[in-house]
Amino acid sequence: DPPTVCLTPSVEAERIAARHLSQVHGACIYMPATHLEPGSVQAWSWPLAGAIDVGRYPHGDSELVLACEGLASVSQPDIMRYKRGKLLTNLANAAEALAGPAARQSTIADAARAEAIACFEAAGLARTTEAEDAARRTGIQSRPIAGARRSGGSTWQSLARGHALEVDYLNGEIVLLGRQHGIATPINRKLQLLANAAARAGARPGSMSLAELEAALRS
Repeated sequence: DPPTVCLTPSVEAERIAARHLSQVHGACIYMPATHLEPGSVQAWSWPLAGAIDVGRYPHGDSELVLACEGLASVSQPDIMRYKRGKLLTNLANAAEALAGPAARQSTIADAARAEAIACFEAAGLARTTEAEDAARRTGIQSRPIAGARRSGGSTWQSLARGHALEVDYLNGEIVLLGRQHGIATPINRKLQLLANAAARAGARPGSMSLAELEAALRS
């Protein structure tokens, strides 16, 4: 029963691991990076490549602080609160994968986050604030890479590689909470369905316009 760290987004992996293991740790990752081809990872941050904070699940400090050059890591006794705060940011991943980077700052992304906040409040689940999230990213500063153009986030990259998407554990997590607590989550549900359909069809990321995505969400 060794210590096990869940390095996945959302909050489901810890629940699964805790069914089988007693020393489960959650990790909250802040790392602007691109991985589209085997053997090639582009880190878009300087002086730190990113941060991976670790804490015991469901709560408690962790002795498993990841000490790597160029990587910040601290123990967070309330790691799931940080992971729920990161989940709010990741709810825009599906919209970005479908309609490009502009969708991250769209009213669609705002609506998906509003549904999630309502679900968290109904469930009594704490989350980090935008200010806390911004403070944790101190030192993780965007920088260009010569001859390269930065692509989208993790869901965008999975769609580009032709892989299955993580949306069932991002937007789908909010859909689940909504069903459990009587909160309507139509935007997150539609984003989940549309993104999975795009992956099954082998669509390229950004193949819809923002207007087309808005129309699809209204239909």
